[in-house]
Amino acid sequence: MPDLCKDLVYEILLRCPVKSLLRFKSVSKQWSEIISSRSFTSDHLRAHRRAAASHLISYPTSAPFLTVNQYEGEGRPFKLDLPIHHPGDVSMFGVRSSCRGLLCAVVSTVSDVKMFVLNPITRAVKELPACPDVTQQMISLSLVSVGLGYDPDTDDYKVVAVILPKRIDTQSQQPCRKISILSLKSNVWDQSIEDPAPYNAVGTPTSLDGHIYWLGLRGTDLAVMRFDLARRKFTVIRCPPEVEASFKKPLNSSERFILFESGRCGRWLRLVHFAIMEDGIRVSVKDSWLLFRDEKGSETWSHEINGYWAHSICSNKSIVQVKKERNSEGVITGYILIKDGSEWRELWRSSQECYADHWETLVSP
Repeated sequence: MPDLCKDLVYEILLRCPVKSLLRFKSVSKQWSEIISSRSFTSDHLRAHRRAAASHLISYPTSAPFLTVNQYEGEGRPFKLDLPIHHPGDVSMFGVRSSCRGLLCAVVSTVSDVKMFVLNPITRAVKELPACPDVTQQMISLSLVSVGLGYDPDTDDYKVVAVILPKRIDTQSQQPCRKISILSLKSNVWDQSIEDPAPYNAVGTPTSLDGHIYWLGLRGTDLAVMRFDLARRKFTVIRCPPEVEASFKKPLNSSERFILFESGRCGRWLRLVHFAIMEDGIRVSVKDSWLLFRDEKGSETWSHEINGYWAHSICSNKSIVQVKKERNSEGVITGYILIKDGSEWRELWRSSQECYADHWETLVSP
């Protein structure tokens, strides 16, 4: 095949959605080799970087499977079971983090704790070796925070497990004491980092630009902890002054802070202050900030009060989508939504089922 034709085929395939590419692999050996190559996966990820979320993922908190729903088109929902020999033994299941189309899931059974990295669209699943020091009790008490990130220096995906102090010590000055890191290439846990975290990691981690971010708590001090996957070190980013000031005052029990990447596969870091309203459905978005970095590496928070955004957030172990808008009185409100067919409807939060929007990629664990 002439080189020009090969280049043209490559460019056409880059513009196709993942579902089509999975079918196209059967067209010819050459197409299969192109689509399966690591370079094509990276190019496809960049080409579709600005695309909207393609699927809605839902899962129960007590059974090891995901239901994948396509937002657009005629694709039917499908179920993805994780390879658990005795599903009836599962006591807790959850997706703990995501990165570039991959999900990191943790399953606690009556006998052990299993971790998986999977791509729900290609249905590729990788079971990780058991993480040292992580027990079923730690999972049930939320004493382990697991983050998944991409290290561009080594072109490798890494799982970071942070073991937290006892739950009753969340106001303690004592930072997190144990960190374990697993490279998907080596498939081995490394525990050589000692006492790395300057704050107690709280909430759900998020991944962006070769780092994993957590909100960090120490006494009444709230900050952002950034873990560099290449240098294997933590640094601290101060929260916006408004956040630091409000956090030193007593917060209403319904108020939350959430940290997540904004944009497909992460382009910015967003910090949101919101409150769950009395009906348990609506959320009041109090404030939102974006973290920007200039050419010299200096970072600043930009206060964001206008416009619309929608993103999956985790609150009370339920992953939901929040829509923010400004009404005619100028008040910013939010609604928990789930897509039902072609229509969005309000969703009652449930501790038994979780939801998350998802961006499809070809990335394989």
